[in-house]
Amino acid sequence: MPEPVRIGICSTYAPRACGLATFAADLENSLNLTANVGGVSIIAMVDTEQVSDKPLTPLTPLIAEIADADAHSYVVAARRANDTCDVVIVQHEFGIFGGTDGELVLEFLRALTIPSILTLHTVLSAFSPRQASVLRSASSIADRVTVFTPTARDLLVRQRIVDEAKIHIVPHGAPSALFGAKPHEARNRLDLTDRFVISTFGLVSPGKGLELAVDAMRDVADAVPSAILVIAGRTHPGESRRNGEQYRSSLIAQVERLGLDEHVRFMDSFLPVDAVADVLAATEVFVTPYINAEQIVSGALTFAVASGCPVVSTSYLYARDLLASGAGTVVEGRRPASFARAILAYASDDVFRAAARTEATRIGAGMHWTAIGQQMADLAAGLRSASSTEVPLHVVGIERARSALAGRHFVARPALVSLPASGSSPVRDHRHDWTTAAGHRPSIPLVHLRRLIDDTGIVQHATGIVPLLSSGYCVDDVARLIPVANEFEGDSYWDRATARAVAFVANAVDPDGIGLVTRRGDLMHNFMAFDRSWADQPCFGDHVGRAAVGLASVAHDERYAPVCEPLLRAVFGEFPHGGDLHPVGYTLLAQSVAPWLTTRDDIASRVAVLMDGLDANSHDSWFWFEDSVRYDAGMLPEALLAGGIALDDDRAVESAIGALRWLDALCDRDDHVRFPGHLGMGQGQTTAGTGDEQPLEAHSLVRAHARAWESTGERWFRDRAALTHNWFHGRNRLGVAVADDDGGCFDGLSAHGVNRNQGAESTLAYVASALTVERIRRTVATPSGSAVAVVQVPAGSSVGG
Repeated sequence: MPEPVRIGICSTYAPRACGLATFAADLENSLNLTANVGGVSIIAMVDTEQVSDKPLTPLTPLIAEIADADAHSYVVAARRANDTCDVVIVQHEFGIFGGTDGELVLEFLRALTIPSILTLHTVLSAFSPRQASVLRSASSIADRVTVFTPTARDLLVRQRIVDEAKIHIVPHGAPSALFGAKPHEARNRLDLTDRFVISTFGLVSPGKGLELAVDAMRDVADAVPSAILVIAGRTHPGESRRNGEQYRSSLIAQVERLGLDEHVRFMDSFLPVDAVADVLAATEVFVTPYINAEQIVSGALTFAVASGCPVVSTSYLYARDLLASGAGTVVEGRRPASFARAILAYASDDVFRAAARTEATRIGAGMHWTAIGQQMADLAAGLRSASSTEVPLHVVGIERARSALAGRHFVARPALVSLPASGSSPVRDHRHDWTTAAGHRPSIPLVHLRRLIDDTGIVQHATGIVPLLSSGYCVDDVARLIPVANEFEGDSYWDRATARAVAFVANAVDPDGIGLVTRRGDLMHNFMAFDRSWADQPCFGDHVGRAAVGLASVAHDERYAPVCEPLLRAVFGEFPHGGDLHPVGYTLLAQSVAPWLTTRDDIASRVAVLMDGLDANSHDSWFWFEDSVRYDAGMLPEALLAGGIALDDDRAVESAIGALRWLDALCDRDDHVRFPGHLGMGQGQTTAGTGDEQPLEAHSLVRAHARAWESTGERWFRDRAALTHNWFHGRNRLGVAVADDDGGCFDGLSAHGVNRNQGAESTLAYVASALTVERIRRTVATPSGSAVAVVQVPAGSSVGG
């Protein structure tokens, strides 16, 4: 028999008075009654100023407190959970976690090394961009996501927040006490004998819309003199802190103004479950006049239906779901007369009321916390079992990982084309010779690259060929250096350069060297002065994505993995801020190189963003991800292609190929390529851009062609890679070689000439492009050459990480 699973619950918790705390306590109790659970621990969310200074004892389920605004406390709590639990269930509401839209929850999820389940209590039909970003990130890190209704699932899938395969529907639970309360005894205890009881309960706040129910009582009391509306519950603590008892006082004043003192009763306290059971047992009609049409769950409505109460409700998502089969009536709009008519329909027709009660009782039978606890326990136990059998890819190299997962996570792409016939045009005609003998390594000159590299990193700029030391260093360039230096693995000079570059990027995240990645997605400096002091504040930008690409290129190497892996997890776990697609693309490229550190859902979320951009901006003769073609353009179709291949998503692959062909046509000038300049090219422009053409564009397009060739086997992409690379050697609009005999590269082509400075970005672009072309040449020259296997990441799980 398998070992019972130890479960942690991260949520608000008693003595904090809120619906989420009640939910967590009910879940805790139900799990403790489940046979396959070996104990439940609580990680409590508290306001920063309310952190307890009392030591936690072994006798309490509370193992950690998280101060909502203290990022470090999230990490400390996760470590405690890692040591104590097998699986953690995180109750998610945007408002209980710190940071913008609760983004600090990501600190907790990232620091977990055990599986996690994310239960979403707020699902909207239209999230704000930042809410969507936080939720996508949280859902991509979590191993499973649970929601309460099919509507919630459909909203998440439609907005591409969560992969549908990852979502489980687990209804809101209702406690056992609700099922055994006796109406007659409850009425006696509440002094409601001979009254027609209409009730609602929960924390009182303006969002509950209780003024509508009070207004409706004018018509109800006229028709049914015995009717009484019971409003049970204390004022919400947040409302109380902000406005005191202002809202409750307004309701009391409303009751007095309407002369309803005998028909409305307030029970001003936070009700324990036995008191709630009494209120509901005494109730003939339960009401939820809530204002928020987006509300996706309501504990009060769940409890009422579980107790068999007919319901009258305003129209919000959860009410429409739960009452659709006849357990209640949903009233559109907020008109007191309409609300009153719905209540009176039940008051005046005993048969109608009995039918609704029967349906509510039927629905409620499936909401018993015992059943809900068992569902969650089974889900947790399955995750614990799956995580214990994962292949530990982080301790093996890429090739060994491929062997270990042969037939499970890999698909064969189409075979590559055969070796072309000899007789290609000579290099002096600026066409590449694809028939170079296997094993031949071109003599790529690295003289200038070595000029720029020092014992810190690589100097950003140069005056001519002389490094401009005052320009310092940047993560963008050092990250680009990592895969280039690693191409010469085994050479002591380049091995040292690789190690220093990895160290530079790590220091950009963690300058103090404490070994923790605790910041969010803006976790990284970019610019370092020549004296090795950081010249900027940590920020989010393209440099974070480029850092991920660089680190991923060596993450399989056990020498660098201990540094690379936590940094990559930090980047992969944070969905990029804002609307810029470039960080999304860079991260996808990194994931395609280090797939064992990510999940299918995480890749899918980024593919979805690129596809959304392509769908939104493409029309007529424009087939692109944005409304202009900007810098590093070839990276976007390459990233979408990498993501589509990983998911085996034919639509994404075809879209990527289409966008790449469109970009190629935009740049094509028959015998050379012309890139949109650094100022970009917008829709409606008839020329291929303005401003300087930069070597980065040539490199990104060469890479994109190379990946397309390796993925599809289409010879056309192979030949386009050669033509594009020869932009460096004079196949450009000025007919001027941009690369020199030392392997240096000029910084660009201006309108009338060449910018003869040779900085790091330009030189690395040339060398990396030459190395890419050489890789293609070696593959073509290998008789057994076949397409590179590509990773398919299994749905909803981390691949070995």
